[in-house]
Amino acid sequence: TRNPEVNLLEELNKFMNEDKVYSTWFKKARKTGEVQSCVVNLNSPIKDPYHDGVLIIGDAAWIQEMGNMGAFCCGWKAANALSLALVGDKFEEEAIAGYLKWWNDIFYGQFGDVEFPELSFSKYLSADDIDYLVGLVTKPFPATLDFFELFSGIGDAYVELLPRIQEERPDVYEKLLQMRDAMEEDNKRSAKAGFPNR
Repeated sequence: TRNPEVNLLEELNKFMNEDKVYSTWFKKARKTGEVQSCVVNLNSPIKDPYHDGVLIIGDAAWIQEMGNMGAFCCGWKAANALSLALVGDKFEEEAIAGYLKWWNDIFYGQFGDVEFPELSFSKYLSADDIDYLVGLVTKPFPATLDFFELFSGIGDAYVELLPRIQEERPDVYEKLLQMRDAMEEDNKRSAKAGFPNR
């Protein structure tokens, strides 16, 4: 969840012991250690990842994980740019101009200003609702390491399915509209909860 007001231990207990869909998965589960959680901050990507002789690459300049292929490409492109700079006896920003152009063209230029909206499905949809929605997709999505492409494909699939959802499950359709209409307010609440001075 992205909601810091949620009691994670209570939610985990409900999920494993009370949820009518998922609790069956955990009937024979036993605790093997301490309960732990992970807190992640999503920072804005860095538009210009070079300053005062320091080049920031890969995940360090991006939002979160950029995936294996993205990280590999950033490392290769940066190493290539630095090698060419050393061979060409170039220094400062001129030395890595090729990397900076590539960064802007491939990553930041396409995706750097993308806002990641709060999509709190469990706040609006029950497990049964989600199972219904997942069951509607019958064609496999193309394999990709690009999560922008993945989410875009999922979004496109459900846009096509909206008339069917409205006809078969008007209750779910209404919940999706509520989620869409509340997205801006949910985003503000989520951001403010993590940073109370906002």
